[in-house]
Parts: sequence; structure tokens; C-alpha cells
Amino acid sequence: MKKIVISLVCGFFLINAGYSKDKSKVDEYLNESKDDNFSVSEKQIKNTRVPDANFSLDSKKNVNQEFLSDEFVESIIKDKSQKFSIGNDGDLEFEPANTQKPVYDESVKLKDDDQYTDEEIAQFATMADQYYKFKDFDEYKDYYYYYDTESLEKYKEPEGVAQVFSKKAAGIKNYIASIGNSFFNSQLVYGVSNYYSAATAQRYNVARAAGANISLVDEALNYYNRNSSRFSNRRFMAVLEFSRHSAKSRFYIINLSSKKVVAAYHVSHGSGSDTNNDGYPTYFSNVPNSHASSLGVYKTGEIYNGKYGKSLRLHGLSSTNSNVYSRAVVIHPSPYVKEANVRQGRSWGCMAFDYRVSGDVINMLRGGALIYAKYVR
Repeated sequence: MKKIVISLVCGFFLINAGYSKDKSKVDEYLNESKDDNFSVSEKQIKNTRVPDANFSLDSKKNVNQEFLSDEFVESIIKDKSQKFSIGNDGDLEFEPANTQKPVYDESVKLKDDDQYTDEEIAQFATMADQYYKFKDFDEYKDYYYYYDTESLEKYKEPEGVAQVFSKKAAGIKNYIASIGNSFFNSQLVYGVSNYYSAATAQRYNVARAAGANISLVDEALNYYNRNSSRFSNRRFMAVLEFSRHSAKSRFYIINLSSKKVVAAYHVSHGSGSDTNNDGYPTYFSNVPNSHASSLGVYKTGEIYNGKYGKSLRLHGLSSTNSNVYSRAVVIHPSPYVKEANVRQGRSWGCMAFDYRVSGDVINMLRGGALIYAKYVR
């Protein structure tokens, strides 16, 4: 005898406790990213770079051996296609993976982080917070995003068995709805309707639509599978493909249930990683005040009320990004990143997003998610 599973979804109350206005010392430091306690001159940063792009362990005897044995660093060293140099402090400089200038709207000129006044930032933060809406993980169960909707439509996934069956279930749903409005029947309709909606949700191949490096995505998934016990967020993870131009969507969120990329976003990189501001980051540092992005394995922390609005703290788990927490490198909304085919503004190392999507990024990745940030050819 066939059984119909009735979904009874209980309501819940979300208590909005707000955010304390009494900032701890940690909060003050994180919210004041332009702290000069750590002073590293531009000359010092440049002196850490090694001009020879051909990496050799023999020529890097002064580099900390523990740094070189880090799992993430080893993955870079073993990649024979990479051409990069390494400084004694672990800074990494890559030969550009792609020297071809991408096609993007050059009429849009976005400013960098340090070109905004404190008043402008405060006004933006107020607007970003008004836009932000907390959502539970389950609300992203059938979520897909890519800014180029026309391209996304070209990559619809073929219907699966559940979707075909659900079309037949539509008749059952309508029949039950016509029986009556008793409590039992209304709950039955609700349960079947939920099943019907989930089964018929359209699926998309976001990775192909966005042009993501599938090998890098697979590498990140393999890392998660080997180290899943280190991450408390078992619903979503992310991959950041730093070798792509900032005009391209290069931050990919993966639904860990389906193991598929379900969203692709534009994201900033540090001004220290792209000193000529051509949109390609090639220099990555873990040094405080370098204003550079950091490669490596990240673990997300908690949501907090930051300088730019609701933000997400980050912890570095690799030798290449171990200082990101103390450097106040976080995920936050920004006025200098847009979900459009334009060269994005540069941060001081933070992963900054368009405020219209930053809330979704923060909601999905909060509380111990993996972010795998790498430069690949």
C-alpha cells in the first residue's frame, strides 16, 4: 500500500536579539581595519618578492620548512603548471594565468576601499543593513544564482525522475485540495504542495554558465571530503578562483548535498595583490598591512556588525592565510563591488561583495564553512 508522507512544518520564532553596541577590543580592532599598529612599508613588501618565477625548493632554503610542508602550499608546489616565486615570509607571486584582456564594460569606474570617506561608508552600512535579511539554511535548498540570467537559462539541467513523477503528482495535489478545508486536509495539501514544489524546482549548471574551473571545484570538494570534521557548516562551502579577472564571477558556492555549484558571484581582491589595478591579482601575502589577498583554506566564523554592515569573520587554516583574522580580513558588503561585467574595486584584502547578494553569501557560509581560495592556471 502506497503511503503519502505528510510534511508538517512547525513554525518557529526567530528572536532578533540585535547586536550589542558595547564593542569588545576584538570588535573594535575588526571594525577598524585601517589600524597602523602593524607597519610594513611598501619597500619592505616589494623586497620580499623573488624575481625568478621558476620555483625551486633548493633555491628557497631560507623559507620556513613548516610553511612549505603545509598541505595547501604543497598542492601549489606539486602543480607543475604553476609559475610563481615565493618570498622568505611566504608571499606568493604568480605569472599571470591569462594575459588576454577580458571584455567588460570599461565605462563603469568603481572606486577602491580607501577612496571612500568614513561618512560615505557609514551611510552605505546603514543601507546595506536595511537590505540584509537573515535566512535559514533550508531557505536555500533550491537556490541558484548567476547574474547573467540569459546565460544561466542555456544551462538548465535535464529533468530527473523526481521531476517527471512530480508532474503526475500535480493531479493528486489538486484532487486533495478539492476535497475540503478541514485541518487534516489542509495539512495534507500543504505537505503534498511542498513535495511538489521541491520536486519540480528547476536546476541549473551554474558552474558551466559562469565558466568555473571544474578541476579546482573538484579539488576543493576532495579537500572537504578529507577534512569534513574540521567544518561545522555541512550545508555549503565555497571556492574562490583568484586567477580570474575581477569582472568575472569567480566566487562559487557549493551545495554539499548535491555537490554542485549553485551560485557564482563577483568578489573583490586586495589592492596589494593587483598594484597596477588591471583586474588580475597575482601577488598574495599573509603579511599585516600588505593590503593583499591571501590564498589558502578558510573557515568562516560568526556574523557580526561591521564597518560596512553585516559581515562574516574568517579564520585562516593554512600557512598562507594564518593572519587573516588579526588582519581583519572578512566577508562584507561593499559599494565598490557590483554584480555586473565590470572591473571591481579593490579591498584591503577582504572578500567584498555587492550588498544585494552579500546577505545570501553570509547566510549560506556562516558558522564554520570551508572557503578554498586558490590561484590556478
